[in-house]
Amino acid sequence: MKERSQSLVRRSAVLTGAESGLKRAVCDYKRHKMVKKWRRERTAAIRAYLGAHAVRRLHLGAGGNLLPGWLNSDVSPLNSNVSYLDATDPFPFGDCTFDYVFCEHFIEHISYDKGQSALRECYRVLRPEGLA
Repeated sequence: MKERSQSLVRRSAVLTGAESGLKRAVCDYKRHKMVKKWRRERTAAIRAYLGAHAVRRLHLGAGGNLLPGWLNSDVSPLNSNVSYLDATDPFPFGDCTFDYVFCEHFIEHISYDKGQSALRECYRVLRPEGLA
């Protein structure tokens, strides 16, 4: 009887591992679908922001801390006032687009290499007289 109960415990552990893998795959798929949706939506929001502001300000990793007059962005937008932007990827802006680039409590959440890449992108989209 003891051997049978140990066998059942091992099988349930295997099922739990498989279930967690399936759960992770479902979460990854849902995240992928959300990112595609956010990318579609951000194009119009970015165009509207750039067209409406003479002084352009980019806020990276905004989370719930929205700054008025800034293009607030985050890798997981919490609402429609925040544009999707994964700062570890190339930014969807041309060179010298922004007068200001701001991020707070963001860079420590990514690897050193990705941080360097993000800072290069900040520099690229910043105007020559801009501030970061």
